[in-house]
Order: sequence, then C-alpha cells, then structure tokens
Amino acid sequence: MSINVTALLDDANGVVERVRRSTVSIRSRRGGGTGTVWSADYVVTNNHVIPEGTEHADLKTWDGADFEAPVLARDEERDLAVLQVPSDAARPLPALESRETASLRPGELVIAVGHPWGEPGATATGIVTAVGAAPIGVPAHLERAVYADIQLAPGNSGGPLVDARGRLVGINAMINGGLGVAVPSEYVAALISEVDSPVPRGVLGIAGDRVEVQTAEGTAHALLLTSVGTASAAEAAGLIPGDLLLGVDGQRGMRAMTRRFRTLEAGAAVEFEVLRAGALRTLEAVPAAA
Repeated sequence: MSINVTALLDDANGVVERVRRSTVSIRSRRGGGTGTVWSADYVVTNNHVIPEGTEHADLKTWDGADFEAPVLARDEERDLAVLQVPSDAARPLPALESRETASLRPGELVIAVGHPWGEPGATATGIVTAVGAAPIGVPAHLERAVYADIQLAPGNSGGPLVDARGRLVGINAMINGGLGVAVPSEYVAALISEVDSPVPRGVLGIAGDRVEVQTAEGTAHALLLTSVGTASAAEAAGLIPGDLLLGVDGQRGMRAMTRRFRTLEAGAAVEFEVLRAGALRTLEAVPAAA
C-alpha cells in the first residue's frame, strides 16, 4: 500500500488554513486571547479572556479587519463567553463545523489554532489522551473535557481545538499536568442555545458544603445545607439548614446535582432526596425566577 505524503500534507495545510480563517484575536482592557467563530452571528471564547464587567471587546479577523463585539452571555463555571458579531461587519465570518466529543477516541490527531504571545494564527498539533471527567486540578464544573498532549501557551485561550478534518471539538481553556484542556463543543452548543432561546433561570435560595456520607451503596457525596433563604423556593418546600441533599430529580452525587442546579428553570418543579435526622424524605421545590 502506497501513501501519497504530499497529498496528506496538502490536506493538513488546507485544514489549518481553514481553521485560521475561523479564528479571531481578542483584545480587552486586561489582555487578550483568541476567539472561535461559531456562526455568522457569534464568536465564542473563554470567560477568563473577557474581564468581568467588560461589555465590548475588540476583535481582529485573520485578514486584519477590526470590529467591536458586545458580550452577549457568559458561563463562568464552564469558562465560556459569547460575543455578538455586528451586523455591519465587513464580511461574513466563516464558521467551523462542530463534532460531539462523545465520538472522540484517545490517539486521534487534534489541532489548536490561536494567538499565543500575540503571534497570529499559530498552530500546534497533538493527540487526544482522554475525554471525560476532570482530574484533580481542573475545575469540577468540567464534568467532561477534552485532554490532549498538545503545546498551548498564553493567548491560545478561547481558540479552537479541531480534529483532523477541521471539525471543532472544543475551546482551548488551560494547561493541566502538561496536557491541554478544552471545553467540549457540546457545552458551547448549549450556551448558544440559551442565547437563541433564553429560558428564565430558576433559583432555590440555598447554600451548602460538600460532605461525605455513608449510604447503603457505600460512600457518597452530598450537599449539607448551611443556609436557606427567607421566603425562598427552598424554604417554601420545607428545606432547612442541616438537611443533607442526596439527590436531585433522581440524580445522585455532587457532579450530577451540580449539573441539575445549573439547568433549573423558573416555575419547573424539582424533587429533592433529603436526609434529615437519619430519615429519608422527598421534598418538591418550585424555583423562583433569578
């Protein structure tokens, strides 16, 4: 079997060039980074690239066009931010096709494009080492992340991580233990969906600490309530400080409960599995509008 190396290199160069055209450099009052063109309307980057309180950021395209983009949405926990491409932009920005990370396998080639140290369109290649739960040192809110043996540097944040065909699999966010960590494309799609079809967020009015408890199935993590807001949805449901929340809508464990808390909708009932004074109880709360 013969391999046409020249053709392979041409294909790779074509992918890189296409991805470069779908990235922008971002400058804000406290630094900058990279942005990834999600669609003709939106550019996605890391939340930490856009300082808190920033309403607009300056963007520069691959061919040198400048424009100012308002900040539309943030997901601080998953380190994402969405910028609006102005309708009077010089030309439509080319978006990247996305790929769900569930189909990624260790050993696959990935490519990162960004603006490290201010170098426009710099490229790094590597391989996927894992797709899954965050290890120690990576924020627990990234229940799922893409880990790659790839060299990233300051300025790569917010840029695309793509597969060998140039499909977006994640937004480069950080380095951990020498590995690049990217926020999965599915999280980006979910945030964009919220922007397009906003649903009133729900709040319960609780605060608590993560603790370990012993159950019939073994050691588990629960949320020990330290406070319940006066006249809150939680108080109306009968929750009190000292309650142990073991599960939410049938989902147990802190990761699962945290995921559920992030998707609460105002007016949509949620069911809690509560341990109080050694007895299990089931309580229902109706989140209030945020």
